[in-house]
Amino acid sequence: MFGNQRSQLFSIVKPRIVLVEKGLPDRDVLKDVCEILSVLSQNDDLLAAIKLHRPDAVVLDIPSPGQGFLQKINLIQKEHPVPVVIFSQDDTSTTISAAIEAGVAAYVVDAMNPGRVPAILQTAIARFAHMQSLKQELEDARQKLEDRKILEKAKGILMKNRQLSEDEAYSLLRKTAMEKNRKLVEIAEHIVSAAELLRS
Repeated sequence: MFGNQRSQLFSIVKPRIVLVEKGLPDRDVLKDVCEILSVLSQNDDLLAAIKLHRPDAVVLDIPSPGQGFLQKINLIQKEHPVPVVIFSQDDTSTTISAAIEAGVAAYVVDAMNPGRVPAILQTAIARFAHMQSLKQELEDARQKLEDRKILEKAKGILMKNRQLSEDEAYSLLRKTAMEKNRKLVEIAEHIVSAAELLRS
């Protein structure tokens, strides 16, 4: 029941896309299920179009994505991540693998079927959102680990220079952070930087 409701909602709220095509007669298929914000060729500035329109997805309707274009997709995913769906006639494993490595959310080797397009886009957008969430969780965990290392280093400096216990050093860091209305890790970074400066 819930799945049907999601499908109905997706059909009502059409995804906003930037379309990259190369003379294939499938634009009318997409018009029925998507809001096409812009139509580009492979030589146009895709990144600029993405920044301008902020689409829900980018759809490529091309015979085969060249290596140069896949490199462009890879750079876009690093600078301005967006779900990318490719409809292509190129079914070689090398091209498909390169597309996935470049950050393509879905690679479809088939003619564009009107009945399948909404589900393909929905899946690609959902998969992209899930992957972005995982990346953010990983980045948050990495940042917490880095913050903890800085905090431990700052406590060690205070314990050594002021003859404090670990609890006393931590309390001093917290008190300073509260008084200055700064994050604990910012105070710790300042202490570590100052200690390194004095050693140099």
